[in-house]
Amino acid sequence: MGVLIIVLVFALIGWLFGEESNQESATETTEQESSTTISEPSWSDNLKEGVSATDLAQFSCGGLKSKLEERIALVWSRLSETDQPSQDQFKSAEFVWQAVWANDKHLGATEGMLRAITGPLLEAGSKEAPTEVQRSEFLNEAISACNLGSLLVTLDESAGALDDRLESMIWSANNLPWYPDGFEEAYPGVAFRKSERGLDCYSCSGIVYEVITQFSCPNQLYVEANFIDGNGTIFDWDNDTVQSLSAGQIAYVELYTYSSGSGQRTISLTKADCF
Repeated sequence: MGVLIIVLVFALIGWLFGEESNQESATETTEQESSTTISEPSWSDNLKEGVSATDLAQFSCGGLKSKLEERIALVWSRLSETDQPSQDQFKSAEFVWQAVWANDKHLGATEGMLRAITGPLLEAGSKEAPTEVQRSEFLNEAISACNLGSLLVTLDESAGALDDRLESMIWSANNLPWYPDGFEEAYPGVAFRKSERGLDCYSCSGIVYEVITQFSCPNQLYVEANFIDGNGTIFDWDNDTVQSLSAGQIAYVELYTYSSGSGQRTISLTKADCF
């Protein structure tokens, strides 16, 4: 019985050491396999016999230069188109709603367009179908060989500026104020715009406003203003009311005086209450 136990113990020890040896051997094999992995050849190593890497890169110069100049002209024209509209929130909104290219990403489209020129050349000159990495490498090589780096920088900077501007204009379009174009919010929820309509009084002076409210005024809208002379002195005041004004509905208010102050006179809104 004692001899049997000793034999079993030695067998167990041998099995354990054997497992460790197998694990170490497997680890060594994996490391050897990973160390012998062959890296992907460059685009120039994949060329057919007799095809020159330099000639192939330079052969694309005309197409690349033409495409870069064409794209720069397009981006610059769109920068010019958006210059004035981008300075006003309402004009920005009107522009991006109408321009079919307002949501285009001009910077991200550059590489795809240029690879459309160099891709067929590389495919024709390669032994095996070029990989995505090889296509990108060849494009970069061609741009360098053709001395087009400065044009590409100009395009990238201009396209980035255009994308930033369009993003800002789209934000403006999505965050328009509650009142229409031409109005100014003089008081919270009440906006005014000078009207072309004349005063309905004789031998008076003053102003007619178009007024709009964000929320309904079920009872009335009350508006009050001071008349100020050229010395900054208040020489008169007036008020007007609009009965039962709905939200978003435009109404007229007339503010006028029969008094005459000295110098250049102005009108200053002092109150706008919605009841």
